[in-house]
Formats: sequence, structure tokens, C-alpha cells
Amino acid sequence: MISGLRHIYRTEGNALLLACLRILYWHQQELLYYLDLLQKGTVNPPLPKFDKVLKALCIKNHESYLPTLPKTWVTLAKPGAKRLGEGNGGGGEGAAKKKTKVVTNPDVDPSLKKHFKEVGHKNINVCLKVGQDAGVTLNLPKIGGKEACLNWLATGFCKEDCKRADTHKHAAASVITKTHELFDQCGVPRLE
Repeated sequence: MISGLRHIYRTEGNALLLACLRILYWHQQELLYYLDLLQKGTVNPPLPKFDKVLKALCIKNHESYLPTLPKTWVTLAKPGAKRLGEGNGGGGEGAAKKKTKVVTNPDVDPSLKKHFKEVGHKNINVCLKVGQDAGVTLNLPKIGGKEACLNWLATGFCKEDCKRADTHKHAAASVITKTHELFDQCGVPRLE
């Protein structure tokens, strides 16, 4: 299945694995529904619409057709595992490093926070990586002409020494909308 999707999407990584898992989940649910109809005595129940899922995959519209995976089906990162370079300020003054202060966004948009939280990605970088693996061109929202800090916008907190700290401000409705669109493109389902 991954080989077939690789041929269509011309990409690698978690995006293909997630698409495969969503196809398997769709298939499982359709089969269970079919068996339930048989058990209830339905004569010649309709078969699952395999042609529709194939069409959605071929025209790269599967995001709107396939169901969202249950959180128990996939874990994108091992809990507690640190990625290379994570948590390091890039200083290099020796073994003792100053702990960076966390700042909180008192004005975080609840719908945006929920949108990001529901997907279960470990952090914003994982979310963006999944989008990039799926071929999404990342156009980050801007505040004051600069790329906005997505941690500040979506999680409600960030580090004081963030390279985008000057965008740690109130976000206009257009910035919130653009961030929702970015998450949609990265495969983060919006649960309302």
C-alpha cells in the first residue's frame, strides 16, 4: 500500500504511513458495518464503496474522505524522547546552561488550541514535518510582517528567548484563520 501511495504522492515518511493507517481504519469500519447489516438480516447489503476511496486517493482528496484515526492507533513520537538539538539554546558555553523561562499567551485562541491539541502531535515541528512530508508548501501566518510563532498561537506558551519572540502578541482574526488553514493542510483535523 505504501508503495502504491508513494507512486501517487511522490513523498516519503510519516504522511504515507498515516494515510495507510487511515485506509485500514476506513476498511475496518466499513467491514464491521457490512457484517452488522448481515447479522441484522439485511439481504444483499451494499458493499463498501471501494471505488470512492480509490478515487479520493488518486485525486489526492483523501483528507476529506477518510476518517480520522483514533489516538490509540498511532503514536508519532515516543513519549519523553528528545530529538537531536531539542532544548538546546545553541550557546555552547559549557556544561552548565541557563534554563530558559517559559512565557504564557494569556490571549490564546481556544479553537486554535483545541485544533492543535486534538491531533496528538508532540509539538508544532512534528505537525509541520507531517505537512512537509505530504508535500504541503508551508506559508506561516505573519504578525507585523514576520512569521508568527506557532507555539505562542496554538499551544499558548513558548520560550522567552524564542527567535520569533517579537511576534508574541495578540493575534488578529486573520492570523488565527491562516493558522487553522495551515493545520488543515498539515492533516490536522478540525474537531468542532
